Amino acid sequence: MKSNERIIAEAMILGAELVESCEADLTGHMMVKAYNCPYCGATNTSAVDAEAHDGACTKHPLAVRVAELEARLAELTGK
Repeated sequence: MKSNERIIAEAMILGAELVESCEADLTGHMMVKAYNCPYCGATNTSAVDAEAHDGACTKHPLAVRVAELEARLAELTGK
């Protein structure tokens, strides 16, 4: 899918009268930015959800390390 700017630039190269028709072609189209977790592959559609997932992702390296340390601490303390 072409970006708005690219379509307008191409239209301007072809002639200014085409700019309006190209912009009209984009009316009604919606673009959604997806945020993908590099650790588990989960997809979020907002930055807020992505940040929340980052703190809850069980495959995040820090979460894995914390789980290992908690297990080791429990082993040492006998709990």
